[in-house]
Amino acid sequence: MKKTLGLFVLILLTNVSIAGGFLFPNFEYDHSRIYLFNIDFKETKRPDHRIYADNLYAFSKLGNGITLNKEQNKEITKIFARGADELRSGMSKCFLPRHGIIYFDAFGNPVGSISICFECQKIVFWSSKDLPDYNDDYSKYNYEKADEQLKQLQQLVSEIGLPIYDDEDLYYGYRDTSSAYKQDTWVRIEDFSLDSMYFAAYTVDSVKSWIFNTKKYMLKEDVNIEISAGGEEYRFTELYGRDGSQYQFDGDDESAHLVYASIKSPYVLLPNGVTLGMSLDQIMDRINTVYDGPSHPKEIIHQGRFLKITYRFEHRTLKQVVLEFNG
Repeated sequence: MKKTLGLFVLILLTNVSIAGGFLFPNFEYDHSRIYLFNIDFKETKRPDHRIYADNLYAFSKLGNGITLNKEQNKEITKIFARGADELRSGMSKCFLPRHGIIYFDAFGNPVGSISICFECQKIVFWSSKDLPDYNDDYSKYNYEKADEQLKQLQQLVSEIGLPIYDDEDLYYGYRDTSSAYKQDTWVRIEDFSLDSMYFAAYTVDSVKSWIFNTKKYMLKEDVNIEISAGGEEYRFTELYGRDGSQYQFDGDDESAHLVYASIKSPYVLLPNGVTLGMSLDQIMDRINTVYDGPSHPKEIIHQGRFLKITYRFEHRTLKQVVLEFNG
């Protein structure tokens, strides 16, 4: 009887999404977390429009987020089951989302997201599976329903524990005073299995392959020449980005290997699955080792025999990775 009822509910939800409703999440997931982002939008040229989509975390995402419980996840699905065309289209021209939800699978990989702008009354969904197009016939929109959905979301977000301000400057004060974003000093973790687990000898071409969106971000290549104290000429290839990212190699031919990298772009996905914009707890999960030190370090030095990886955080969000090869 229970199996029959569960199948009936699944069919009902599917039919609702087809007949004017909207089923989200439309994928399997293990847990979800809600974050603030775009708090520093005044200091950037363009705000992040999505908390996460297609390997890219919002670079402005703050901290580890708050995990939603089972009932809260159900409530979100229930809110959008009535349809979300109005909110997906947007009820004003602007879009500066400050609240975002990321859904993760059991391995900690994002499989979906919701980016919410309460000020602009617009929501952007991203899914690892196809989403249906929304109806852009404004004459059929139910704005009263959309207003009620936003109110329900606002109440839910407040109950979860994140603020919603009309005055944008109040977000700065919340970020700077909340214990959720405080950081401690640095920590060093020695791990002699690091070299074999994650990294090998990387050529120029293999490093370029780390960029997962070359339409948005590219590296320039140059050959530098340095003269030693003994008068010998040393030539090496260097890649660099407009954001200050830098990659240096031990020569200038095709067999040259990476010896140093300072990575500042969220469009780079490292071989260990790390990309900028990840939270402190996500990095700790990937390091996967027990250490005696501060709970919320602003810098983690992961030290192997021949490789050192330095992770640098702001407000418990990864902002820079430095790789140093020695061997």
